[in-house]
Amino acid sequence: MDTRVEVHSSKLGSLLSFTRLLFPERIVADKSTGVRGYRVHRWYVPWSTFEGYATLQNVARVGCDKGFFWDTVIVEKTAGGDPFVAHRVSKRSARRFINTVNGWIGKGGTDGPSAA
Repeated sequence: MDTRVEVHSSKLGSLLSFTRLLFPERIVADKSTGVRGYRVHRWYVPWSTFEGYATLQNVARVGCDKGFFWDTVIVEKTAGGDPFVAHRVSKRSARRFINTVNGWIGKGGTDGPSAA
């Protein structure tokens, strides 16, 4: 069984955004440490990034918004605040990430937006 899973934005889906092409959005989940979200807003000065962390006990829901070509993976925290989001993720990677992390937190393998 995997102890670490990661999703990131597709390079093909990020062709129109130079920042997304160089620095794709990423969410990394580790069974022992928790979930981290990474996003670079601007690559030029002033450098603007977002990096967040939540333990698995603080993850409320992992779900996705399904698109035609790509999915958007969303990790919501129990304390509220901004969720970790990765846009334009391949469908296979999104499904694997969601099923694995939901299995770790005891939510089963549901990946729909109505999963609680």
